[in-house]
Amino acid sequence: RWRLTSISEHLKGVLKDWISIGLIILAFLFFFKKTGDFSRLWLAIWFVGVVIASVTLRLLLLFWLRKHRLGGNNQVHIALVCNSSTYAYIQSKIKAYPWSGYKLIEVINVDDGDSWERLNIANCQELWISLPMHQETKLRAALHHFRHQSIDVRYIPSMSDFSLINHSVSHMLDMTFINLSSTPLDHQGYFWKRLEDIVLSTFFLILFSPLMIVVALLVKYTSPGPILFKQKRHGWNGDEFYVYKFRSMYLHLESEGQVTQATVGDKRITPLGRFLRKSSLDELPQFINCLNGTMSIVGPRPHAVEHNEKYKDLIPKYMWRHKVKPGITGWAQINGLRGETSTIESMKKRVDYDLFYIENWSMWFDMKIIFLTLFSLLRGKNAC
Repeated sequence: RWRLTSISEHLKGVLKDWISIGLIILAFLFFFKKTGDFSRLWLAIWFVGVVIASVTLRLLLLFWLRKHRLGGNNQVHIALVCNSSTYAYIQSKIKAYPWSGYKLIEVINVDDGDSWERLNIANCQELWISLPMHQETKLRAALHHFRHQSIDVRYIPSMSDFSLINHSVSHMLDMTFINLSSTPLDHQGYFWKRLEDIVLSTFFLILFSPLMIVVALLVKYTSPGPILFKQKRHGWNGDEFYVYKFRSMYLHLESEGQVTQATVGDKRITPLGRFLRKSSLDELPQFINCLNGTMSIVGPRPHAVEHNEKYKDLIPKYMWRHKVKPGITGWAQINGLRGETSTIESMKKRVDYDLFYIENWSMWFDMKIIFLTLFSLLRGKNAC
């Protein structure tokens, strides 16, 4: 696994380990009432020093290993059973990561009529079998032929016909499952993300409460209608909920089952509402959604139910956005995809960013998005 883990993942692991160690040490010092026996400055210098030293040593080790492998050392020799299409695919992946040290030295292509007996695995450390599901007979024959070999055997399923997100292998009821699409949040991930939402939403609600009171009064006295605007949205797993915003439009009626997106220069938007939208102040009540668990601080922006019905058949994987809770901000928004989506292409681009977030979710990614959102809000692009 080390061979294909990115440098950023290595560094995240080092940082997470040392943060855990630091918290454990602080907990012990506090529990045994020893905090006064140690210099806080010394502890801070020690902690920063060991983190820098660990990161530096890990980087030196990784770069040395990669250089070593590129020079032909520390190689893993592979014997491969495949067909023509899977051979081209696997070969391209190995060439894309030359520093990983994987090298094909024996190949059997079943499309060329190659026989299992011709495969010499004496100098190989691993046997890879990559045959599509419609060649089950040949797959079973290959597994049977190599059943007595002691080297590691890996099966690479041909999943090109499937749409995948957060695909993995799990074991339940004494059966093996290939998860084609699933939420990235396991029990531990859900706990930390929920804790993040509770802590941050509580903090921001307290911090912005004076501002929210002022905005509420301005909305109330500058145009007739309720202070808050409520609209049905799809949340996690497609469950419906009401999202809260400060009302930014004049009261108006629309046809049942139709929601018209706000556009630049939309006459339905009040003068105050235009400022609230541009500054994103209209979205402050969504911290209430985060606190009650229907939304998250970071996640795909929730679309109106009517828009989901429109786009789910037009954009592949569109409904996969609901594999996590919708968010106040997201990866798409800090990349400039806010406000009106007037074309299928613009909506598809937003969905692509949302799916990238779901596929690569981590607490660190959330913190990065929250930090970058501050700069995005200052620019105020694509708001209407």
